[in-house]
Amino acid sequence: MKLLNALRYLKTRAFLSISSVDIKVGDTTSTDNLMGTIIAWMLKLVQYIGIGILVWGVIEIVLSFTQDMPDKKIKGITLAFSGAVCIGLKAVLGTLGIIQT
Repeated sequence: MKLLNALRYLKTRAFLSISSVDIKVGDTTSTDNLMGTIIAWMLKLVQYIGIGILVWGVIEIVLSFTQDMPDKKIKGITLAFSGAVCIGLKAVLGTLGIIQT
């Protein structure tokens, strides 16, 4: 039990020491700018992945019509819709006021 408590104490101390580290962006310390940059980068990545999913979905739809496979049509439509959602995610979050674009 003492060992378990000691490990919990060390884990808590390690977390507290890591969370208090200042992150330097350029010549000033600004975690807001860093988080904004990270979120913008992640949203851009989601958009690029969405483009790939949308293209894959359209290809699935075209192939399903040529091969007359209804289950592939549903999969293609789902992929295309998911890709469109990923592409439009940044605009939706901006419209809702969650992020500033």
